[in-house]
Amino acid sequence: AISSTISTLAATVGGGGSGVGTNSCTTNAVREVTELFLPELQMRGTLPEEIGFLTALTVLDLQMNFLGGGLPQSLGLLTNLHYLGLGSNKFTGTVPDTMGSLTKLDTLYLHHNKMNGGDYLSTSICNLKEREDRHLYRLWADCIRDDDPIQCDCCDVCCDGPDCAPTATRPTATSTTTDDTHGGVVNHPTPILQRDKRMKQRREVREHQAEGWFSKAWSDSE
Repeated sequence: AISSTISTLAATVGGGGSGVGTNSCTTNAVREVTELFLPELQMRGTLPEEIGFLTALTVLDLQMNFLGGGLPQSLGLLTNLHYLGLGSNKFTGTVPDTMGSLTKLDTLYLHHNKMNGGDYLSTSICNLKEREDRHLYRLWADCIRDDDPIQCDCCDVCCDGPDCAPTATRPTATSTTTDDTHGGVVNHPTPILQRDKRMKQRREVREHQAEGWFSKAWSDSE
């Protein structure tokens, strides 16, 4: 099943060039795929439903490619996921409601895509943060773009294309304070440029090296 799933993934997701990223695939003792790193490889195509057969995955990193189409419902079968990086692609549609079953997820990057969002993040994904056994503490989405922003009450970082900024609930030293329409005080951090965002993501991935479930970190590339 693993070999056929990887074959389907390779056939569905075509490479547009060598890219600058590092790809790697890690398996466990019984040859189940546990970590799949495919960032910055100029991949095109769609993410097939067969990805749901890789149920042992703890890490799936597909960031900074040209993948499009809707996200498959089968992502909800990857209940061992801790890290899901889908940012900086061309995904469309809404976030599948099945992703509400990813209770072990601690990092989710959805930003810099073309998803129309709706209110699903606020009504379901955000519920993962409200669980007593919650793990999700890093959530990025396109919740400040001018055109159909994703509604997300719990996002840690909101983005408009490549420009991202921490939300008001997590102010930084670079933020400024102004009165909102209700007379309260909110923080408006200075936007983080694309290069700074990528460096931040890579630092965060390296931090996971100390966590038992994460055996192989994403290698930095120049």
